[in-house]
Amino acid sequence: MDKQRQEPIHSADEIREKHKSIPPPPPPQQAFPASGDLHATLAISELEARGGTIRPIRLPSGRQTSVVVPAGAYEGQVISLEGLGEPAFPGGPRGTLTLTLTITPAKETAPGPVLLRKKSTPQPFPRFFQSRALLLLGLLLLLVLAVVGSVQLLSLSQRSSGTTATLLPTTHPSLATRAAHITPTSAITIPAPGKSSSPPAATATPRNGLYIAGTYNGSMFDQTTQQTTSISLLLVQSEGNAALSGTVTFKSPSQGVNPLHGTVDRQGNFAFTMQRSAGQTPLYFYGAVQQQQGSYLKGDFCQSRTNSCSVITGYFLVGPGY
Repeated sequence: MDKQRQEPIHSADEIREKHKSIPPPPPPQQAFPASGDLHATLAISELEARGGTIRPIRLPSGRQTSVVVPAGAYEGQVISLEGLGEPAFPGGPRGTLTLTLTITPAKETAPGPVLLRKKSTPQPFPRFFQSRALLLLGLLLLLVLAVVGSVQLLSLSQRSSGTTATLLPTTHPSLATRAAHITPTSAITIPAPGKSSSPPAATATPRNGLYIAGTYNGSMFDQTTQQTTSISLLLVQSEGNAALSGTVTFKSPSQGVNPLHGTVDRQGNFAFTMQRSAGQTPLYFYGAVQQQQGSYLKGDFCQSRTNSCSVITGYFLVGPGY
């Protein structure tokens, strides 16, 4: 029995040959993440959700990119951007950046554009013209007092002597002459009492405005027809002047070219009226300039003949200008 249990004795060479025939274990594989997808939340305002916007964001790796939020965005909407995530492994393709929109409530503001509620304040007269008007008014009062005093003195003299024919030439020989010389001059240069005088040649100085001339491409959304139209806005402006002119070109659907006229203030608040074909009510646009990697024009519009909006028809966003 002991002889059967004994294993055969192998030589050292046979043992080495057996070890060589056993294949080596495979090298350990490096574990990499299954994907490089990124998930984040983007907070926007109600105005940006309604009219759309372009928001710059910084990725975890330090890279910067811009995200276009379409008009009419809603709470919880998901925007997927291919190729903006992180690589799943070194040298591999980048994953997907997934953004979930959240809308923050905007602060309450007064309805209507601020631009329409501003009233032009009258320009105060220069001190030179004010002092000149006061001087002329004083001379007129002195002249009236002198005439009244002369008439009273003449009346007293006539009563005391009883002869009107002799007193008039002897007592006041130069009164009629002085009145004849003074009255025409005072009628031309002296304003009536109680009325303010102003230089006849004075003209209103043109208002200053932010320079926004250029071509802006974008779209407008009509809430009445629920239709989005591609437009091109051309603004012509003299630098430093608030007056605007130009055209609005409707691209899709094609509706032709329409002239516009309006103004812009120093803060970038603008308003202009676009004339349409005969029989159609003009469109009134108003809004403000937004600086987001370029100049954008954003605001609302309506059908109006009075350069104001009682009911908003829709909104628009064009830019950047060039």
